[in-house]
Amino acid sequence: MLFSNNKLTRDELLSRFFPRYHPVASLSQNGLSGGSVIISDGDQRHVLRQPHDPSAASCYFRRQYRALRRLPARLAPAPLFYSPCWMVVEYCAGEVKSELPACPMLSDLLY
Repeated sequence: MLFSNNKLTRDELLSRFFPRYHPVASLSQNGLSGGSVIISDGDQRHVLRQPHDPSAASCYFRRQYRALRRLPARLAPAPLFYSPCWMVVEYCAGEVKSELPACPMLSDLLY
């Protein structure tokens, strides 16, 4: 997707860049935070994210996007779109854990 410097609202972003997608879940769903919203076109799901701290410099959010781009798919969702106010990443289905696994399992996952 092309980069955009516009400060778009959620609805403007969806209608312009993801016209077939609509919100299906929001903060009330377990595992979402910071104004994140799950969007879907009926077949695929993505997560529409915004910065956790709107007053922070946009470079921090851009840094998150760049880090996600470089991480392997088994560790992090792939980013699909970035603007200074929004990021769209792949949706990773699964259960939300409240604690980390034991050290051997965790090291196998990370390394």
